[in-house]
Amino acid sequence: MSVPPPPRSAAPQIQGLSELFTPVDRFFVTDVTFPAPTVDTQRWQLTVRGLVEQPLSLTFAELLAMPSVEVDSVLMCVHNPVGGPFVGNARWQGVRLTDLLDRAGASRRADHVRLHAVDGFSAGVNLSLLEQGFEPLLVYAMNGAPLTREHGAPVRMLVPGIHGYDANIKWLASIEVTRYSEAIDYAERKGWPRVPSRMAPNSRIDVPCVSALLVPGGQIVAGVAWSPPHGVVKVELRVDGGDWQACSLVTALGPNAWVLWEAQWEATPGRHTLEVRAWGRDGAQSEAPAAPYPDGARGYQCVAVDVRSGCTPRPRQLGWWLLAQGRERWRLAWSGVIAWRQHSRQ
Repeated sequence: MSVPPPPRSAAPQIQGLSELFTPVDRFFVTDVTFPAPTVDTQRWQLTVRGLVEQPLSLTFAELLAMPSVEVDSVLMCVHNPVGGPFVGNARWQGVRLTDLLDRAGASRRADHVRLHAVDGFSAGVNLSLLEQGFEPLLVYAMNGAPLTREHGAPVRMLVPGIHGYDANIKWLASIEVTRYSEAIDYAERKGWPRVPSRMAPNSRIDVPCVSALLVPGGQIVAGVAWSPPHGVVKVELRVDGGDWQACSLVTALGPNAWVLWEAQWEATPGRHTLEVRAWGRDGAQSEAPAAPYPDGARGYQCVAVDVRSGCTPRPRQLGWWLLAQGRERWRLAWSGVIAWRQHSRQ
């Protein structure tokens, strides 16, 4: 099942705004194995075993012959800070996990699947997620082209709405149908919690940049927002801690994809802070700051800019930017240590 091409209205031409689909060569990569494994598609096979009536062993050609779907979806690393770069949006193509489990005759006793990669990495998908609107896919194409080695070729798992480390494994080799109580995976052995790490409503300001120098008058503020698997309802902007104003949302591709947004701001001389928040169907983006550990960063992105009459606009003032980056990295590192210590005591 193919997805129609996005309408032109889904991608406004604003300099500095993220593209509707993140180019593959600029899509973030996070691995625990270096260098990335090279898998021969002619020799690769996917096995499905465990609590099934009919164990499977599929070649790459046999997997490609199965009915496939396309989905536009965000993928984000759990370590991504608020407003950070470790998130991207792509059009993915692959086979539904449910179709594979049906073909193998998964037992009704099974409530979990363990995913094993060729490099020894493993992660899990609790089957209860299927009842909550999450749809795992065995993906072999990204933005209309076969997966690259860096992104998990020949096949990776994608669970829209779940952080990258939790089930979205690359270089997939086997699927073990099992019980949740019997599955211990890579992240769990490292001390991370066993519950799926779901993406909360999130948003980012792309334009203007942190520490930008602007002139007074009408300015465009724009960025991206996401809230899979149910979609973004609205995005709001506030300036200097004032009232929230509604932003214009561009045509959404689907509930799992990010949506581009923009707002008009009448800038006055001085130093200003811009904040953004997204609303999903389950509520608003959390205001309380939190470190990425253990289930994703929380809080609003805050972009400080300077507005001066008669200046030459600059996308970034290096001194202010370095200071802001240093403060944010220190705060993030310290909050991560605190969160880890609190979780370790539980």
